[in-house]
Amino acid sequence: MGAEGAARLWVEVSHHPAFLCGGWAWVLEQGGMLSGAAGGARNLNAEANERAALVAALGTAPKTPIVLLSSSTGLLALPVGDREVKRVSGSVRPRTPGAFALAWAELARDKAKAKGAFAAAIPKPNLAKIAGL
Repeated sequence: MGAEGAARLWVEVSHHPAFLCGGWAWVLEQGGMLSGAAGGARNLNAEANERAALVAALGTAPKTPIVLLSSSTGLLALPVGDREVKRVSGSVRPRTPGAFALAWAELARDKAKAKGAFAAAIPKPNLAKIAGL
């Protein structure tokens, strides 16, 4: 699969093992259009949090080829069914879409710890401020 024309999907997770709460966030860029969401839950381990993040991200992603970018090697190792997905691992650098997603994942983890499970779209004005696109 060639990366040209493929949608780019950044997915990041944050898990607190002592409190068994986790958060996730994803950002999708396709043809210059951006979308994203964040969510989290209590009483789950790190693998369940990664699985929830991937299900949420791929559930709204187009059925076209996708380049999946994440700093979570566990998330990148999860199966994606029959989707055409190129997986790219790397550390999160400041002022990148990955850093934006990680910040939202950490915020989602803290919200889930305080209030319980949730998922919500990331507001368009926030998405418009992503550096590195």
